[in-house]
Amino acid sequence: MSSSIFILPGWGVEPALYCALAPGAECFDYGFFSPEEAPMRYPENTCASGRTIIAHSMGTAFALRCAASDPTVKELILFNAFPRFAYAADFPCGWKTGDITALKNGMEKNASVTLKHFYRNCAFPDKVRIDVPAILNRAALLEGLDFLATFDFRALLASVRCPVTVLRSREDRIVNEEMSSFSVGGPLAVKEFESGHFLPFSGKAREVF
Repeated sequence: MSSSIFILPGWGVEPALYCALAPGAECFDYGFFSPEEAPMRYPENTCASGRTIIAHSMGTAFALRCAASDPTVKELILFNAFPRFAYAADFPCGWKTGDITALKNGMEKNASVTLKHFYRNCAFPDKVRIDVPAILNRAALLEGLDFLATFDFRALLASVRCPVTVLRSREDRIVNEEMSSFSVGGPLAVKEFESGHFLPFSGKAREVF
């Protein structure tokens, strides 16, 4: 793989951890681990023009938006994907407002401990150890949670015409099967694994590459 690959990470995970998925690829940085309390950075709709996008968790939402807006995107490979995250009357499988609020409150009180617990839930049931970074940009992390609580890209799905592969985990504690069940306007393939939310780091999905 080469720089023809663009990676969009998940919320609260260091971009460098995704490098093993596609050595030499460009990986977007939301600024979650910046030494400055700066706002979160958002990928532009044309950030992956002419390229394949590999995305995980929150990054899959941005990947879907990019592909819907930019017909030159070649392909999407989506780990633990969702076009919406939060509960709605027509999306009852999403995270409840209170659960997102509890995560935000935890980040405000003790971001390191909260991320440690989040990583444990993401890793289950695999033995994946990811340490909490020493430097956290809490402002950006909280903004990321605000994004997850409000965005809804379901209306964009019909405009996604490139091939899409969704890699889903049967034991995912963060994204349930209903959240990751959607159709797009182009070819769609779904592959399931006995894994958790940290599927990209478990080694079980390497056959995709």
